Amino acid sequence: MVSRKEVSKVIEDWVNLFNLQSYEIEFTMTEIKNLAEIQTDYKYKRAVIYISPKIKRRELNRAISHELLHILVGEIRAQLRPLLDRITQAEADKVLFTEESVVEQLSRVFCSLVEFDPKEVK
Repeated sequence: MVSRKEVSKVIEDWVNLFNLQSYEIEFTMTEIKNLAEIQTDYKYKRAVIYISPKIKRRELNRAISHELLHILVGEIRAQLRPLLDRITQAEADKVLFTEESVVEQLSRVFCSLVEFDPKEVK
């Protein structure tokens, strides 16, 4: 099981790397469908990361980086929100799918470049 201290340290590391210090970011460990999920309020620069208690240490960096990247990439979708009301559901789903794909690819790249070692989290 991953401790709150470990999660907090990993979040802090990624927040600094992605220059997200202007956001108030909290996390909670709770039963969710995925390993991690994020809810972001772009207007007030707040985010809550929900982390499954089932997450393994080796999955933590990928999951946290992925969710924090949603803040950066999701900003585009937030600006497009008025337009999303004018397109079909299928088109809106494509926008969300594309965001998810971009975030996943960026997370993989960042994790491989940074080579975070979960054992280093104290």
